[in-house]
Amino acid sequence: VELYHGDALDESVGEATDLFTNADGSAILWEPGVIAYENFKVANEGSLALKYQLSMNIVDYNTVDGKSLADVLKVAVLEGETFTGDRAAAQGLTYESTLSEFVKEGNLEAEAEDTYAVVIYWEPGANDNDYNLNNGKTSSDGEPLYIDLGITLTATQDTVESDSFDNQYDADAYADTLRAHRVEELVAQGYTAVDDIDDFQGMLADPEKEKIVFADDVVVTSETERLSLSQDKTIDFNNVTFTREDHTGNGLLIGEEGSDPHPVNVTIMNANFVSETTSAAVRVESGSTATFTDCTFTGSSPVQAYAQEGQKTTLVFENCTFAGEVDLGTASGGGREYDVVFRNCTFTGSFGNGGASVSLDSGAYGSVTLEDCDIDITYRGNAVRGINIGSYYGSNDNQEITVTLRNTNITLTKDPAASGGLYGPNPGDPVYINSKDITNLVIEDGCTFVRDGQTATYNAADQSWSYGA
Repeated sequence: VELYHGDALDESVGEATDLFTNADGSAILWEPGVIAYENFKVANEGSLALKYQLSMNIVDYNTVDGKSLADVLKVAVLEGETFTGDRAAAQGLTYESTLSEFVKEGNLEAEAEDTYAVVIYWEPGANDNDYNLNNGKTSSDGEPLYIDLGITLTATQDTVESDSFDNQYDADAYADTLRAHRVEELVAQGYTAVDDIDDFQGMLADPEKEKIVFADDVVVTSETERLSLSQDKTIDFNNVTFTREDHTGNGLLIGEEGSDPHPVNVTIMNANFVSETTSAAVRVESGSTATFTDCTFTGSSPVQAYAQEGQKTTLVFENCTFAGEVDLGTASGGGREYDVVFRNCTFTGSFGNGGASVSLDSGAYGSVTLEDCDIDITYRGNAVRGINIGSYYGSNDNQEITVTLRNTNITLTKDPAASGGLYGPNPGDPVYINSKDITNLVIEDGCTFVRDGQTATYNAADQSWSYGA
């Protein structure tokens, strides 16, 4: 496979090729309204069919007040055509993708080719002065704001040609190739690669292994040594699957040393956590801060978190998918404080008696916020809720908890396989609040609640729900 650029799409792109420059080859001076573009041709110059992925590689950047040019520059893609740089035409394009989100995938028969125009635009907006260092701001490294971009092309053989059995002999090659390529990129940026569960276990307590990237799927069995993460880490699972297959033993224990809480600050990305038991694949211990980005959680209760007296547990989930319960449990002692945020997350699954997508145990307090989330679950047992706050038997010791729903939708639907016929089971409310708890439910910005096709309405005065057609 080859990648070409230029006006005639005849200049080969190599590791040292300058892209997204001015016409004279100089670097773009970014400001609101500036446009940069490249025309690309992906060409299959081999004799076998291939599939490919073309993506943006953000090599380096600096920030001002935590913001970078990666946050403000947007991408539009024209498929099957080229772009001339016309400003009016550029302003009429739709810019839906950020730099890091830009991905194009395709399939090419032998000697075939695809053409793309990639246009980067700083669309003027109200917050442009946030990036203006002339306003007395200072960048993270004291330099003018900059961003260093590249293009990554990855390809592998497609499942078109057959061997003596079928055409699936290389079905996994594409994912394996992408994964291996990304491992190489991250290792070059200072990450340490994990090949198996034993490697991972050895890195969890090592303060020198600050960044970890997974090269392959891993399985936790009853024989696996305790996976206690006791150092601050950034872990990129590289879209591998982390499976806990046995009820005995443990999954990944974040913020533990030995068997005791040891608070850490951890960022986890691109993980597929699977629990094949009723126990969690990943658990966050008291006092820790854990951020999960672009992760999936599958199982009965694939992710759990604990809090205990004097140690606030902080959780952030961004762009995550849950097929099972998020269990915010408690440990011993009073004063169990949580600060939990879900952003752009999706919750699915079918739950039995008392199930919920998000469940906060008795004795807990603090805040739980859902922004731009969707909970769409089915119930096959009684009292199934979207969110469950507190328990029937406990209270949170007069400590206040605030649940905020912002542009979030909750839908509860009876599972066709549920027992009980026409009159059962009995579902719960979209959000359940224990009357013994001091709970504030704040509903903002276009939330919707539906149970069995009926619109649900919350009455804040008496903390009750009503249902209409």
